[in-house]
Amino acid sequence: ATDMLAPLNITGDTASIEDRHEGIWIRGKTGAYIVQTNVRGPRLEIGGGASLDTDPAMSVNYLTGHVGIGTTTPDYILDIDAGEIGEGNYDGLRIIDTGWKATSRPMLEFYNSNAQFGGGGTLARIYGEIGSLGTNSKLYFAVADSSKSLQDRMVIDKSGNVGIGTTTPSERLDLGSGNLTTTGDLNIGTGGTVLDVDSALGTVGIGTAAMSGNILNVSSTLTATDDFVFINGTGSLTTGAAAKSFHALKFFLNATINHDTTSIVGVNAEVSVSSVSGDALTVDEVVGVRSDIDITKGGPGGVADLTVTDVYMFKGEAIGATGVNAVIDNLYGLFLPDITEGTANWAIYSAGGDSSHAGNFRFGSNVAPVATVDVTGTVDVTHTAASADDHTLEIVTDAAGFGDVKALEIDYISGDIAMGEDEAIMLINIDELASTGGDIFALEVLSTEGSGEVFGLKVGATVGPIHQDSGTFANPTTGTDNTTSTDVAAMIDGDPCTTTTIFENDDEYILIGADVAFEELEVVLITPSSNNIKPTFWYSTAGSHLFTEFTPVDGTDGFKHTGIVAWDPSDLTSHAVNTDTGTFDIKVIRTRNNLTTDPVLGYIKVASTTEYIWDKDGDVNVKSITMTDDLAVADGGTNKSSWTQYLIPYTDTTTSFSQIAIGTDGQVLTSGGAGVAPAFEDATGGVNGYPQRATMWHDEATVTTGNALTHDRATSQRYQTRSFQDAPAINDAFSHSCFLKAGTYEFSVLGAKTVASGKVDWAIDGNGIVSNQDWRNAGGTLNDIIQTVSSVTVTGDGYHKITGVVDITAGSGYGLTLTKYWFWVASADPARE
Repeated sequence: ATDMLAPLNITGDTASIEDRHEGIWIRGKTGAYIVQTNVRGPRLEIGGGASLDTDPAMSVNYLTGHVGIGTTTPDYILDIDAGEIGEGNYDGLRIIDTGWKATSRPMLEFYNSNAQFGGGGTLARIYGEIGSLGTNSKLYFAVADSSKSLQDRMVIDKSGNVGIGTTTPSERLDLGSGNLTTTGDLNIGTGGTVLDVDSALGTVGIGTAAMSGNILNVSSTLTATDDFVFINGTGSLTTGAAAKSFHALKFFLNATINHDTTSIVGVNAEVSVSSVSGDALTVDEVVGVRSDIDITKGGPGGVADLTVTDVYMFKGEAIGATGVNAVIDNLYGLFLPDITEGTANWAIYSAGGDSSHAGNFRFGSNVAPVATVDVTGTVDVTHTAASADDHTLEIVTDAAGFGDVKALEIDYISGDIAMGEDEAIMLINIDELASTGGDIFALEVLSTEGSGEVFGLKVGATVGPIHQDSGTFANPTTGTDNTTSTDVAAMIDGDPCTTTTIFENDDEYILIGADVAFEELEVVLITPSSNNIKPTFWYSTAGSHLFTEFTPVDGTDGFKHTGIVAWDPSDLTSHAVNTDTGTFDIKVIRTRNNLTTDPVLGYIKVASTTEYIWDKDGDVNVKSITMTDDLAVADGGTNKSSWTQYLIPYTDTTTSFSQIAIGTDGQVLTSGGAGVAPAFEDATGGVNGYPQRATMWHDEATVTTGNALTHDRATSQRYQTRSFQDAPAINDAFSHSCFLKAGTYEFSVLGAKTVASGKVDWAIDGNGIVSNQDWRNAGGTLNDIIQTVSSVTVTGDGYHKITGVVDITAGSGYGLTLTKYWFWVASADPARE
């Protein structure tokens, strides 16, 4: 054919083999060329149709053995250049698995058949796992281990999670139990704004870029929700050209400071402060669990003036080098600002720079401590015993032979205390509700033998040694909870099983009252208040819910525990019945704003007490004394040093004493009058026998004839009282009775003579004493009259009856106005009006 391009052209109906130049073409049925060899070099080219000559689908270089797909110049055993022939812009190699299993795994495998590899084996494999019915697809990267066994080293699951060292990644990148190492930079977040690790600088930035000069840069607060530990950290901080603030949580922070610096914060910070330039430096605020500050000389031949202020530490040592003018101000062992209301509250303050203060601590104030431990404020110690012979506070003091050594010293200033206020310098409040026996000593003093004299108690001048309030507790009559008069039975029933929540809000109050005044409250709390309720105490005065404030001793510490609230009767100058309740009341008001737990009351009891006092002058008021040995009495320098047992002492002069022997059974001690020693006599002559004096008041007389007695208060009459029968009549009669010892007596009558009075006949036991005793005064003038009859004989010891009968006078009067009448012994008892 005239159009043939090759020397040899074999053409059939559907295909042909042609010789083109020095190569061969093979044409298919459609006329497109399928294969050509040696046409454009030492290679076999396949596919491409009309473009076979210029752009074959596959090329095999038979000299190198390289195969190219999409390229005619393969450099490797197989080169694939997809170009732009793929669908959907996806070009390259596709591995197809047409089989169907529960889990299909099309793969690309890397195999080595060399004998050096143990006769051949798979080096690595990349395979896809379609998963059960295509629902859990994964891509695996497997690498052979030292035993030529393939191990899945990396996987990408259907959620996009990547696992290295794990086939079940739960995060975007899951390293399993492995570590992550990089020699480059690590950036998390846009531009590394979340985490930036700069490998060149060796620094880390959190919330900011890593910066030169700072190992860690944090743009906001660094917070740990669990343990935050830096282990074995050592480093150096050199401040830049301007003042710096450095905060680090490290062990052994060695900071070389060349410029003014504020806020060096660290755990166990060892800070060496020096001046390279010799300039004066200021370091402000060094904080650490341990801070050792070493002040050194700086500068070439110069002397740096250095001031270090506000150093906070658990342990601090400040050493100044020779030639350095160094001052350390405000050295705080532990600084906790604003721990309560107010400002400048130091939990521990250790004054430095003064040897007299070295090693001393002050709590609650920045005043230089003068003792090892000084406290400004209150100290609460709460302890529950864990065994017998336990203690809450133990003080061991060795006086070492010195005088005036105190194990416990209390300097107390009462301030402007006034009536109605009680203060307890040392209050011991004992809750013994659960006790069933045993002894409790509020103060027990024990001593070994020695030559010194040991006293359990000594008080000085103007101090009364003992003030006892004696009484018993009983249920009160009134108990209200924030009401003026409605009682709550559970508050006053004495039963701890019935309870009442009290003081539930600020300004709520309770009332406790009894029929008589009382001086103590026993407060039994089932649940104590979480804090002091800051109570105020008030007592009722006459009227409806009228109260006056006073300050008792509060043993409950503001209802924080069971205890006693006590005061003296003299504190309540006008305690009276509250007409709302009908009782003597005490009112307690809560004044604290907030409480976590309100107190729950079991009950309150009250005690009316009797005071027994040993006062500052040495006078003793007691109920009774039982002597078990001799009584020694001293007066004016004269002492009865030895007394016989069971005898009674009495004074026979102002400076000496004598004794009276005890009488026989039934005898009584009687007085012989002035200058006569007392003596025991038969009972008939003493108080256990019959008296030698009897007084009878006329208003208590019994009327036997006539009208009843009328009683008149007469200010000019002695005793301001007088009685008479109204209306009077002749033969009015009355009687009275008394006990008397047989003997001779004087009989006296106190009454009033009036113009209307008459005469009276007196008798004892029917025997006349006197007749026609005249009480009439014609002038009508009221007079206080004592009429005495001498030598009245009383026969027999015992009960005697006195009678009086009115007898008319010469005039018209017959009344009788009397006050009293009495028998008495002239030698021993002068007449009394």
